[in-house]
Amino acid sequence: MKHFLSILLCSLVLCMSCAPAPENGQASLADRYGDVPAAPAAQFVTWNSMPAWQEGYFEIHSIATGKGEALLIVMPDGTTILTDSGDTTGNGWESDPLPDDSRTPGQWIAKYIKDYLGRDYVDYFFLSHFHGDHFGATTAQRPGPDGYKLCGVTDVAQEISFGTIVDRGYPAYDFPDAKYMKQQPMANYVAFVRHMTESKGQKAEQFIIGSKDQFAMKYNPGAYKDFSIRNLAGNARIWMGRGLKTRPMYEADDDPNSFDENMFSCCQLFTYGSFSYFQGGDLPGGYWVPSKPTPHLRTYDAQVADLIGHPVTAVKASHHATRDSSSPHFLWTLRPQVVVVESSNPGHPTDITVERMLDPLMPGCKDIYVNAQAPAERLGPLWDRIKGWGHIIIRVAPHGESYEIFVVDAFSTCNHKSSD
Repeated sequence: MKHFLSILLCSLVLCMSCAPAPENGQASLADRYGDVPAAPAAQFVTWNSMPAWQEGYFEIHSIATGKGEALLIVMPDGTTILTDSGDTTGNGWESDPLPDDSRTPGQWIAKYIKDYLGRDYVDYFFLSHFHGDHFGATTAQRPGPDGYKLCGVTDVAQEISFGTIVDRGYPAYDFPDAKYMKQQPMANYVAFVRHMTESKGQKAEQFIIGSKDQFAMKYNPGAYKDFSIRNLAGNARIWMGRGLKTRPMYEADDDPNSFDENMFSCCQLFTYGSFSYFQGGDLPGGYWVPSKPTPHLRTYDAQVADLIGHPVTAVKASHHATRDSSSPHFLWTLRPQVVVVESSNPGHPTDITVERMLDPLMPGCKDIYVNAQAPAERLGPLWDRIKGWGHIIIRVAPHGESYEIFVVDAFSTCNHKSSD
């Protein structure tokens, strides 16, 4: 039945998208973009055989910890972004730790950064939204020395320095209201940022919707004018395509206090020549339980897809490819060649979403990677269609002329030719 519903939805989208071109001469998406080219085959490598980053290459690392999301971005000039650092230890629904439990997830993320980059700092830490699997859950918190608990990003910060912290709430942390932001684990993260900015001179900024300059290259930007990062949406608002003008993604009578945190996720489009990559935190694409709709719209990924308006090369699956993410409209419009799922429990991804991505009527979305093995048993035969699991690294050649996909063993404790 799930597969039938998925095909039915995709068929409806297909029929609408393949309708004759309107009288004004505008072509349909199918006419404009045609077939989606095949993605390159994955290369399964050890850290010793993984190529080192080189000037001009753009890299996207989905770091496998089994406990939350962590995305390391290396821009063509070497500028780095760490997006999210989740830790769901102890919440009862997380996956087994990767590579093991000899370190916390935050400590493993820090080791990955130090081993791969050969330094103990990143230029930006970017938090997509305030959920424990993205910045550290209450159940994972341990006592810390500076008035806040250690878990997730606060754990990473014990070993890695951040040039600039960017999140959706700084400095007021009052959306949707101050009471909301005083809940845990948000309050612990806010205490961390306050301590870092007030006592350590840490720079912090609020995510600027529409900006193409907030995550600027630091070292050689003039050489890579065909690389950009556009902030598309956040705090349930979306860029209107000009300047920094935004509009709400929700209806006028909706109350943001009734929204779930995923609806506030911050979204970005990375472009490097002809290569493009979308990440949207946990941005929803529909109701979590279709039979029990919430009183407000959650079709946010369709709005972002329409804003982008063209196919992209790859996406990080929003909300871990659970049932409310990657809507048919989103997939049909963006038509990614590659989807990477960051998994933090055995329910990531859900079978209905994988079926939707792999539906023969859906263009693109044929190469799916997952950065944990936890969902294998539950997905059954669908797992055999996953291209690989582990640390997933997309490596884009200078000016986006081509790209490679590397899958590195998530059980390895020695990252990139380095050892303890």
